[in-house]
Amino acid sequence: MVFKSASSCTHQRDYQLSASSSTRSKCGMSSGFAMWPFMPAFCAYVRDTCARLAAGTNPVRVAVYWDVRSVWAGGFDTAAGGGAAVSAAQSAVAQGLDRRQVDFDFVDDDLIEAGRLPYAAVVFPTDGHLSERGRAALAAYRARGGLALGPDGLGRVPRTCRASGPGAELLRVTKRLLPDGAADYFLVNEGGRAIAPAVAFDEGATLALALDPCGSAFVRLAADGTVLEAPPERPAVAARRELRDGWTVRRVWAVRPGAEDFEHPDCSAEQGRPCAPGDWGALLGTNFSGRAVYRVAFAAEGGAAELDLGEVGVCASARLNGRELEPRFAPPFRWEVSLAAGTNVLEVTVANTLANALVPELGRIGRDFPPESSWSFREEAFYAKDGFASGLIGPVTLGIPSPGQEVEKK
Repeated sequence: MVFKSASSCTHQRDYQLSASSSTRSKCGMSSGFAMWPFMPAFCAYVRDTCARLAAGTNPVRVAVYWDVRSVWAGGFDTAAGGGAAVSAAQSAVAQGLDRRQVDFDFVDDDLIEAGRLPYAAVVFPTDGHLSERGRAALAAYRARGGLALGPDGLGRVPRTCRASGPGAELLRVTKRLLPDGAADYFLVNEGGRAIAPAVAFDEGATLALALDPCGSAFVRLAADGTVLEAPPERPAVAARRELRDGWTVRRVWAVRPGAEDFEHPDCSAEQGRPCAPGDWGALLGTNFSGRAVYRVAFAAEGGAAELDLGEVGVCASARLNGRELEPRFAPPFRWEVSLAAGTNVLEVTVANTLANALVPELGRIGRDFPPESSWSFREEAFYAKDGFASGLIGPVTLGIPSPGQEVEKK
């Protein structure tokens, strides 16, 4: 079988109690989940992206051998070169190809033994348990001109495109050939910082791309290199103003693990508390999971502006002067807006994950809902590396476009 390489532009993690199916339905991906109001935006992004990728064929030219026999035969003794070491070698090759903008398939012993290798190159991180039949098929593949390479041969594989410059190593790519001969490239920034690489494509075009953290874009090229579609340039900003003072915050929805199920404490009577952008833990509690609304009033001269919330933990929607802006499931939390002359009122709703409320309770849940296992400790360690910062962290800024720059109001 063939396992497709998948570079994810965005992901969301959440906890679920294992007490009952009703619990899972209420606090998994459902209305009992703090980030649920933001899911339509995420689902629309996934739907549209998948539909577009499905419209073409993938001209992948590289495969990586998934040495599953060595994984199982090697066991878990990493120091002795066991299965974990084999998996680590495979991951290192996959990451090396990703950094070189190489789209690839994973292939297993069945495909190799059957001689089904329609690739220019196959990379073998390990091959300790490749069968004699597989080695014979591999020899025939080499005789046809195919490249069978070890992990030190990544520089010889054909690349899907070539990126250079700031952040090039963070750019991931997959390509689709369309029925009319054009090509769609889907490009993803898998880093936590903005990147601005120059990207050279097989069709002859070279484009300068600017991608936000976790940002993505499609580029469509005709067979002769004519650019049919590319992401628009971000308007230049002449001045930037930080909205630092005058904020309030109030909880509007909460969730926490109770004795036997999740509970939703009533927040309806809460009043706004003075605050500044930052982790809401100091005001709302580090164990708070839910949604909170930030509000600030500020004066402006009016006209076009770029509203940027900065860092958010984790999702955000905004309303400016009563007008709803498109919700954001992931960064960038940025909108092009039109300010009123005089007083403007900005309200930002932020939702975090269930991790803040659940992690302190994992030990109790393990005891009260046996059998207790190492699950809670593994999960706590896994999530702890991401941290639990929540809220409107900022800085929140207004960018005024340079003279002559037009922005699209959303």
